[in-house]
Amino acid sequence: MIERQPPTAPRLTDDAESPIPPGQVLGSEFMVPRMMSASLLARALGVPVNRITDILGGKRRITARTALLLAEYFHTSPEFWLRLQMDADLRQARRDRCNRCHTRRMAIERPQHRPQYRPQHSP
Repeated sequence: MIERQPPTAPRLTDDAESPIPPGQVLGSEFMVPRMMSASLLARALGVPVNRITDILGGKRRITARTALLLAEYFHTSPEFWLRLQMDADLRQARRDRCNRCHTRRMAIERPQHRPQYRPQHSP
């Protein structure tokens, strides 16, 4: 009889679990092939150019409103853009949680240096 072990959670590694910012997908998969600049896309969507440059730079999240605009322009679904954002957010949250757990574990395992009391001998 084969005994089944419960599945273990995959270990997070920098390569496998690095969040892929939606802006990277927007730039490399949608804008670069069309030779489209951030200002051209911003104009087409009717949004400020800094919204697009911030998304491309990973400084701004894709909101539901922006997802609707991108979906309409690129003939995708708003869910496509929101899933990209959600996936990046979840991966980052997992990485942050793993880092906090590791830091906490290191603090617990690290031996605490406590000076020992040594009575002084009086002559």
